[in-house]
Amino acid sequence: MSRSARFWLADLEPLGGRLRFVFYAGLLALLLTGRSGSPIFAANSFAWTDPDFYTPMGVFSWIGVGWVSQTGLRALAAVGVLALSCASLGLGRSVAPWIAAASLFVLYGVVQGAVGLGVDLIEFDVHPTRDGKIVVIHDPTLERTTTGAGAVADHEWSELEKLRLKEGGHDRIPLFDEVIDLIKPTPLGLRMEIKMRADATPYPGLEAMLAERLEATGMLGRTVVTSFAWETLKTFGALAEPAGFIALVKRGIFDDAGGIEGAGKMVRAGEFAEMGAPISCLGADSVARARDLGLRLGAFSVRKRADIENALKWGVNVFTTDRPDLAMTLRRRLYGV
Repeated sequence: MSRSARFWLADLEPLGGRLRFVFYAGLLALLLTGRSGSPIFAANSFAWTDPDFYTPMGVFSWIGVGWVSQTGLRALAAVGVLALSCASLGLGRSVAPWIAAASLFVLYGVVQGAVGLGVDLIEFDVHPTRDGKIVVIHDPTLERTTTGAGAVADHEWSELEKLRLKEGGHDRIPLFDEVIDLIKPTPLGLRMEIKMRADATPYPGLEAMLAERLEATGMLGRTVVTSFAWETLKTFGALAEPAGFIALVKRGIFDDAGGIEGAGKMVRAGEFAEMGAPISCLGADSVARARDLGLRLGAFSVRKRADIENALKWGVNVFTTDRPDLAMTLRRRLYGV
């Protein structure tokens, strides 16, 4: 977020009377140009300046509104700001507040959808840029998921922010700080995977950058740090104390180690208390054996309905899925919670 945007959204005192139009018009410009960072942060700002348009978050879990794209969020926020701008000038005074309230209702609802589902953590992956920013993207390279090419770490943020996600319409790669802005007002925690370069070598200094940002934003204690590079976890642990660590294990290593017995002992030898493995490697017996080893066991790549049902029935400690709605529905059917 730019310095001017942060001033407009966070530092500027609420404006009264017709001067309020100046605030809302500026906020609308920030939203339409995408300079406000998180649209939710912007929405919080104009809800704060005019409490009459604030919508209690508890309602959204009742209506079950789901997630939409950042582009959609920005559009909804812009509608609300435009309505408030008109109201502050006396235009459509009887209608504009209702438009603003409705847009805020949906805007808060889409973010609170994850909260309403009852999930515990939001999982994401991080990579650094050439100029020292941290971005949230799965791959170390750009080709598969964006309109760009090359390694993420070889580009400056000014280059990356112009790219668009292939499956996100006009959405761009988010900054790590934007994800924190989005999640911090909610009860959700972060499950952050520290990634490596395409050649499987670590990014120098990334652990320190992440630890500093989490500490500065007050999110360190709400963050579980994961990685396939166990030395990276140890480096992070020497710098800060997050909510926990999970040593991730690839299928090849899991199989070469002889299954849960060997892989579990390797993780314990690395002084980690929790391991994450592909759901395809696990079963009820392996989950039970992990407990015997004094190890918490989680699963990833849990996408199919059958895999979600198995993860719940076997009693894994935690699992990641891109179908949280289905997972929470199945959990309620199995356990009533």
